[in-house]
Amino acid sequence: MTVNTPSTMYNVSQHYGRYTCMPHNDVGNGTEATAVTLHVNVPAQFTVIPQNVTVNETNPIVVSCDASGFPAPSITWTKHGQGNPVLKELNIHSSNRSDTGIYVCTASNGIGQAQRVRVYVTVQCKSIHPILSWSFIG
Repeated sequence: MTVNTPSTMYNVSQHYGRYTCMPHNDVGNGTEATAVTLHVNVPAQFTVIPQNVTVNETNPIVVSCDASGFPAPSITWTKHGQGNPVLKELNIHSSNRSDTGIYVCTASNGIGQAQRVRVYVTVQCKSIHPILSWSFIG
């Protein structure tokens, strides 16, 4: 690409890379080139979208979430506003009733708005059948 005047590029995600500037004019060409790398900021975008999950009590819960962008997005899981600084994966080793709820995976890199997706986690609890016994007194 030859640019003789200041230039504005559109669709810049296609123009990421290393550029070399070699000066020249009517008298001749310059002898020293200057190289620059063009980095394109790209908002976070999900590449792995987590799905709702249902598990039996005491079973593990593993839900993946991932995103791309530049700079690389950070992934955060939250439940009831409580943050869990985990990367890409919500991992509960032994689930219990209190793990049931709505979890939110957030991908953010400071470019544009953070991306969020809700995941419904259901933990099915074992039924407890009461044992009834009685005796006659009197």
